[in-house]
Amino acid sequence: PIACEGSLKLSELSYLLVQSIASGEFKHGPIAIVDEQTVVISLMHTQNLFQKTLSSNEEIASRNGVVITISDDKNSSISIPQAKDFIHTYPILLTIIVQLLSYYTAKKLGNDIDKPRNLAKSVTVE
Repeated sequence: PIACEGSLKLSELSYLLVQSIASGEFKHGPIAIVDEQTVVISLMHTQNLFQKTLSSNEEIASRNGVVITISDDKNSSISIPQAKDFIHTYPILLTIIVQLLSYYTAKKLGNDIDKPRNLAKSVTVE
């Protein structure tokens, strides 16, 4: 769910085509399109499927894709060591990080962060 939220925000603000994929499903199709222009942001926790996700990341790197890891592991691109002790707040920390990543990516691209284009200003239910 956090990856889905992050990809939604990144798409809305940066206008890049972004897709969230479970790491276990990555080897069953999406890996076919990985090349040197592919950037993968991998959300990981050492207590939950870490080795399997690491294996997927290695597959991406072997195809010259760029992997940015966000984890409680000290060797990650973005390391959150406090998450080892506070596993229940880890989702909150990840959510904040993906929101900030979306914000700063859009800012770097020169996009108007306060007024994203083509978004409905209100939701109507019919």
